[in-house]
Amino acid sequence: CSSDLVQGKLGSAQYDLEQTVVRAASDGRVLQLFIHPGLYVIASPLRPAMVFINADSYHYIAWFRQNSLLRLEAGNEAQMAFDAVPGVVFSAEVIHYLPALAEGELQATGSLYTMNPSKNAQAGRVPVMIKITDARFADYADTLLGGAYAQTAVYSKHVEWTALIRRMLLSMSSWMNYLFPFR
Repeated sequence: CSSDLVQGKLGSAQYDLEQTVVRAASDGRVLQLFIHPGLYVIASPLRPAMVFINADSYHYIAWFRQNSLLRLEAGNEAQMAFDAVPGVVFSAEVIHYLPALAEGELQATGSLYTMNPSKNAQAGRVPVMIKITDARFADYADTLLGGAYAQTAVYSKHVEWTALIRRMLLSMSSWMNYLFPFR
């Protein structure tokens, strides 16, 4: 009986050890690792134990006012100008926008919700996923950090003449990063 108990515990321990191996589903790297010996980690998307970045991921999130959704569509042409790359404007396209805002999230807390003026003072921005399609971006991809600031413009078929003005403004703003890198 004692031998069966030991064998059972050994089998359970071996299974637990096998579950400590972390495998990536794609090529990439771990940027932040919060695991250390003795830490109890469970498989839960709520509290990740590491931050993994996919090596081929050149998608960015741009935040737009809610009225931008009137003409925003997947496939719209876009441009991005990163502060860290002065004088260069990259061509891009809209992948999609996320269909919910953080302000719309409610969680059961056991108490009534009230309008908190400091939280609801501004309307939430719409997160729009953008993919850079410009071949020149490969020369800069390794130098841009995740979360790097960029100005993004999206162009639609509506009032097309304004696109020319927006393109010039974005280009001028990008060149201004040479003169005022800390604005």
